[in-house]
Amino acid sequence: MLKNRLIFLTDQAKKYILLGVLFRELGLIAQIVSVFQIGDILYATIRQTMTNQLLYRVAAVCAVCFILQTVSARMCAKMQAASVTDIKRNIREQIYDKIISLGVSYREKISQAEVIRLCTDGVDEIEAFYEKFLPQLILSITAPITLCVFMAIAINVRSALFLLLVSLVLPVLAYVLMRTFKAARARYYDSSADLTQHFMENLRGLPTLKLYRADDIKAEEIDREAENFRINATRMLGLDIAIDGLIDVLALLGSLAGIMTGISEYIYGTFSMTGCIMLIILAGEYFLPTVALSRMLRNADAALTLTAQIEKFLALREPLYGTREMNVPRLYSETEEVVLANMDLYERPRFLKKSAISYTLSDVHFSYDQGREVLHGVDMILPPESFISLVGPSGCGKSTLAEIICGKLKNYKGEIKVGCEGRSMNLYDIREAELLSHVVLVKTASHLFKGTIEENLRIAKKDAGEQELLDALDAVHLLTFIRERDGLQTQIEAGGANLSAGEAQRLAIARALLKDAEVLVFDEATSNIDASSEEYIMNVIRELAKRKTVLLISHRLCNVTESDCIYVMDNGLIRESGTHEELLLKRGIYNQLYRTQKALEDYSTGAATLKKSRQVLQLSGALHAGTAADRNYQKIHQSLMNFAEEASGERDSKEAGEKERRRNAPVLLAELTGLVTPSFYIVFLAVLLGVSANICLIFVPVIAGNAVLQELADLRNTELLSSPIARHFQVMALLAFLSVLFSGGEKYLNRDAAYRILTQVRHEVYATLRRLAPSRFEKSDKGNLIRVLTADIDRLELFYGHTIGPVLTVLITCGILTFYIWQRHLYAGILTLAGFLLTGLILPILEARFSVKSAETYRNGLGQLSSFLLDQLDGIEETQQYNNADAVKQELTSHSVMLAEAQQKYTDNTGLWNMLRSATVYLCSFGMFFLTLYLHSKRFMSIQDIVTCTLVQMFSFQAVRSVSDISADIGRTLAGGERILRILEDRPDVQDVSEAEGKLGWDGYKRFHGAEMSRVTFAYDKDVILRDFTILLWPKQLIGIHGASGSGKSTVLKLLLRFWDVSEGSISICGEDIRNIATRRLRDAESYMAQDTVIFHDSIANNIAIGKPGASRVEIIRAAKKAALHEFILSLPKGYDTQVDELGYRLSDGERKRIGIARAFLHNAPLILLDEPSEHLDSLNEGMILKALEDECQDKTIVIASTRDSAMRACDTVFEMNA
Repeated sequence: MLKNRLIFLTDQAKKYILLGVLFRELGLIAQIVSVFQIGDILYATIRQTMTNQLLYRVAAVCAVCFILQTVSARMCAKMQAASVTDIKRNIREQIYDKIISLGVSYREKISQAEVIRLCTDGVDEIEAFYEKFLPQLILSITAPITLCVFMAIAINVRSALFLLLVSLVLPVLAYVLMRTFKAARARYYDSSADLTQHFMENLRGLPTLKLYRADDIKAEEIDREAENFRINATRMLGLDIAIDGLIDVLALLGSLAGIMTGISEYIYGTFSMTGCIMLIILAGEYFLPTVALSRMLRNADAALTLTAQIEKFLALREPLYGTREMNVPRLYSETEEVVLANMDLYERPRFLKKSAISYTLSDVHFSYDQGREVLHGVDMILPPESFISLVGPSGCGKSTLAEIICGKLKNYKGEIKVGCEGRSMNLYDIREAELLSHVVLVKTASHLFKGTIEENLRIAKKDAGEQELLDALDAVHLLTFIRERDGLQTQIEAGGANLSAGEAQRLAIARALLKDAEVLVFDEATSNIDASSEEYIMNVIRELAKRKTVLLISHRLCNVTESDCIYVMDNGLIRESGTHEELLLKRGIYNQLYRTQKALEDYSTGAATLKKSRQVLQLSGALHAGTAADRNYQKIHQSLMNFAEEASGERDSKEAGEKERRRNAPVLLAELTGLVTPSFYIVFLAVLLGVSANICLIFVPVIAGNAVLQELADLRNTELLSSPIARHFQVMALLAFLSVLFSGGEKYLNRDAAYRILTQVRHEVYATLRRLAPSRFEKSDKGNLIRVLTADIDRLELFYGHTIGPVLTVLITCGILTFYIWQRHLYAGILTLAGFLLTGLILPILEARFSVKSAETYRNGLGQLSSFLLDQLDGIEETQQYNNADAVKQELTSHSVMLAEAQQKYTDNTGLWNMLRSATVYLCSFGMFFLTLYLHSKRFMSIQDIVTCTLVQMFSFQAVRSVSDISADIGRTLAGGERILRILEDRPDVQDVSEAEGKLGWDGYKRFHGAEMSRVTFAYDKDVILRDFTILLWPKQLIGIHGASGSGKSTVLKLLLRFWDVSEGSISICGEDIRNIATRRLRDAESYMAQDTVIFHDSIANNIAIGKPGASRVEIIRAAKKAALHEFILSLPKGYDTQVDELGYRLSDGERKRIGIARAFLHNAPLILLDEPSEHLDSLNEGMILKALEDECQDKTIVIASTRDSAMRACDTVFEMNA
């Protein structure tokens, strides 16, 4: 089985693993030789035959062994690091390649959270398997054999063989016991994965949850899941401790039995007394590698489980792709036919590639994973150089059909023929890359990647010149926008978070145009774009249709009237087809949709009255779409401010302040330790048990050594079991048992305290993020926040479970042992104290201090990798479509290489400190022997004191070493702790107002009397959005805010919700400044629907119920009916109980939007704020929703922010956002 799981083991890794084991073997041999030197000296001392020549020889050999052991420790660390240099990169690349081959359907097999976990911390666990477990597995076999050979030659054969046999049995027993409780371990891993997934999902939707005051319920759910995880973890811990305890007892008893075997040989005259002493020292070395291996088996099992998951994922059957080439001719039109919105401004043509490609669809069916059938037999023809449109109600299957045509969805039934120059072939037979090179799909919310505008555009065409990029931007009316910023180098956040929805969509269309593909599919591509930009883009699309195959999916039927053919789809079937005029004459579905939408356009005040209204209600102060002069003024002003800061030293002081925010290691340790207070009594009891365990364990060999010296001389030719020494071994067996029992209790209590603390930390972090929402999430890097909520918190388990208690335990143990040795002689006590201080305090503190920076760099690199992966996973369709997988893979490799370099620096640092610890332990252990030997020569110590002090010093370092080993990873832990503390200390942009602090008697959440923004100035990231802006919202009216994309409409709604406080001016609701209103009452007074509706992995009913936690099913159904969603829900197999998949990606854009509208209706607030509510909706559903809004405004105030004219026709008053 192990061989089958070593799928990532390379030849290079094998070489370095074996070299690492070789260096560890050399260090072991050096240690064995050193012990033999002690035996020689001790023998000479007992026999009183000590000579200077012997002393010099032993000193020289020990010096050589010291150098060899130190160098071996250093080289072993280097070999271990080198063995996994490429493993993590290979794993990430293989996972990404698989995701690319699966496309967006990968979400059906594995969640985004799981992908990110596998590529970050999961890869680290697998890396640890290759870096630590495999070498330890080999060493657990070679080390006992090496010891057996040396002991059989120099000490005793029977004892050596007995110890070898027992040591090799222990790992097998540990593995059998571990596999016996596999089910319990699986429950533990499942609860951990569920907790991570739930954290990630709630983090995405936290702004929505907080606005609807549903974050309390979700926080309780997370607390319950965290408690469930703690219970499962504690149960698993109990099983692990029981297994470890059994292995430890067997190891100790095996050591004692081996020693007894040697003593029995002494009785019969085949063994020397010094041989017995060396046997006591080396007997424990037999079991150290095997016991360490037993401890690693759990982590190895976890790594193998992860490897199996990855292997299973990599083995998933990929969609079937053909191998045929389309052999599309390179046809170009004449220069005078070039499609340009402003032909006279350019001297050369653009987007010239003509299409010779046609599609013929016959009886096409499709369903998602044996779920409900979405397409029931579609027939359609897409001729070359044609303008074809596809219309129909929301959720009828239009987007599904578009993805099938573009090759994104496979496993359809029926036939799709792709024709080219008189030839035709089945869509299944065409090579994927070949198909994608000729087809492009622009969806409603096409993903924009984090980077510059130029980088986002070059995804479509790597070798595009700067003028080509500008041409594409001009075709979508974005040239002015980028010139007002940093041109093509304007930075974009992941998902276009710092752009308006319209700006982001136009940039996505520009990217598609730049590809210059023969077949263009636009799926609601202009749904969230203002009217002027939409008309501009539609002119481009119509011109493109003269030389390309164009399929337009749109709910705005005014955009399809000039189509060569319009297909009308309903419930997965093509119901009608023909030109606009032909379909109107049929008086069918299209006629009904068109007439309804036309009526909406003439709705309410009518065109003439509306024009007059807009002239009267012009808004000033919207600067986002303002003039270039305003932009230049802001840039000049900011430059002057920067110059003033530099001249006055303010900037330096700011940078210094940022550096001061980073805590040094002692301060960070103190602050993290302060979180232990609630579980102090548990930690205190654990420390007492730990000290008792250490004392019992250390004095087992001490008693054995003293027994040998005191009693062994009188044992010749006597019965061993009836001799006095047998009683000593009974005491040692009892101490060994008590040591294991106390140690198990200590581990259990320490880990239980850690789990309790981590549960509280999760609660506090999520509570802090709730306070920071929603404003923090408008600009935060969610990938890094996800790491804080998952990996960084999990890493603190090392600190609370393996650091605080064990450190206190070691400090107390060292104090007791130092006092014990000091009673023998002052100098011996000083050396003991020095060794403990160096290995248990000074070196760990220095390591933590000097490694925290490199560890933080590594943890930040992991956070950046998480953000990058999240960004790329969200944009996987774009990566596939533009054949950009190789470039993304290179960037992924670059992240992996940078991460590997940071880890290499951290590992080198750790290796250096490990070498210093190993050298210190060696010097102190053998230094104690030579010091006591010297004191014995001066008559200050007896031989018994030499043995006692030496054994105490040697075996006490086993306890100290556990803390020293922790310090090797403490840097990463502290780096994660620093990130968590920063989150806990972060202050929200807007402080919540409590009920006591809020205005008494304010009843705006019951009776809305109006709202006003008066002379408001607001800047976002130094970018002024509104300046001297004023607007008045009257009660019980349907009010529209209309304007171009990026004019500040969404910002107005968010300011009314108090996402941020304004720089100048005031915002009042019902006559009271919004800053004086209790936050709870403000949330009760307002409903809000954002442009992007967050869907949770839950039932549809529970997704809607977020708007009103605890709502009855009757209330949910009523809200769904108002949002024109009820009939769609009833068509699903389980109705309102139908589970929505991750991110709701199987729902159409319109269906997701209507769930958001239903939430707003369900919230039942007197003021409803809707951002693009009719986006992605067909005219019938839009009409139904607008009618519902009109009915609602009889006792509510509704504000609609939209670029769509049709949404404004229903409004009583329309405000036009202009500069």
